Amino acid sequence: MTPLHSIILGIIQGITEFLPVSSSAHLMWASKLMDLPSQRYAFDVCLNLGSLLALLIFFRKDMEHLLCGFFNCSPDDRKFFLLWFVSSLPVIGIFFIADLFFDLDFKSPILLASALLLFGGILFCCDQGSADKKSLSLKDGIWIGFAQCLALIPGVSRLGAAMSMMRYLNYSRSESFRFSMLLSIGPVSGALFLTLLKIISGKVVIENWNLLLLGCLFSFIFGLLTLRLVTNFLRKHTFLALVIYRIIFGLLVLLCF
Repeated sequence: MTPLHSIILGIIQGITEFLPVSSSAHLMWASKLMDLPSQRYAFDVCLNLGSLLALLIFFRKDMEHLLCGFFNCSPDDRKFFLLWFVSSLPVIGIFFIADLFFDLDFKSPILLASALLLFGGILFCCDQGSADKKSLSLKDGIWIGFAQCLALIPGVSRLGAAMSMMRYLNYSRSESFRFSMLLSIGPVSGALFLTLLKIISGKVVIENWNLLLLGCLFSFIFGLLTLRLVTNFLRKHTFLALVIYRIIFGLLVLLCF
């Protein structure tokens, strides 16, 4: 891998992590096109560090409320933290169990393309509902949490699954994006933690830390830019452009592989 490869992967991670288009699918596709080694899972996971930092900075006010809720500062913050925690539990549990006890290989181009196309259609259908709910309920939080578990299959997109469920439950596009992004903190942090344990134990080896840091830097920069653009975009537009992109990308995967 060269510095250019690392920069390209960092940019892809930074952009696609904050779109309902599956960042893992894009990294997998880009790696195949650049003819990079397939045993790069740890590198791809570590790129999440850059996008996670971008997320924490961009949603710093929400992070303050979550921290206040954790320390029981006020009833509203405590309720917000509880909703976030309950909604995060299913996907964290599923991914933790899958990582520890199963060796899942969902790298089939047919499966990847099918997930992109199918869940693009689901996102479109769910986006046709109203946006009349203002306050997130605990029951809805549980449904959103379980919807994210479908992201175990590359091409589904954890963000896309969560946003689809929130739009189905009649939350606004902006709120669906904001809360779904906050829910990514748990699984991304968990994946980084498990990968760090594997690196420490010697099960996983990072061959070039400089290249990894370079990729994280570009993931951070483009992550911040993407968050700003998507937040502004969803105030005035539907998810249609993202659905069309998923369909085009899914068809490209079929044609190329």
